[in-house]
Amino acid sequence: MKKHGLSMLQIAVEAGRTVNTVRRHLALEEVPKYERNVKGACKLDTHRDYLRKRQAAARPKWIPVTVLYREIVAR
Repeated sequence: MKKHGLSMLQIAVEAGRTVNTVRRHLALEEVPKYERNVKGACKLDTHRDYLRKRQAAARPKWIPVTVLYREIVAR
């Protein structure tokens, strides 16, 4: 877009971004590579199998989170 003579404001409006974002990307020498962040461990990881079994057993109804929380604490 810049090569076609559009200003940074016009590019920002077309792309739905801010002018500062357009300016930053134009200053980069190469296209940025986006990588998904690796998720860390979750507090519920140790209880994940139990929670899935409880949800499956209750289908088509559901179990309130407060009940599941009390069950986890009791375990």
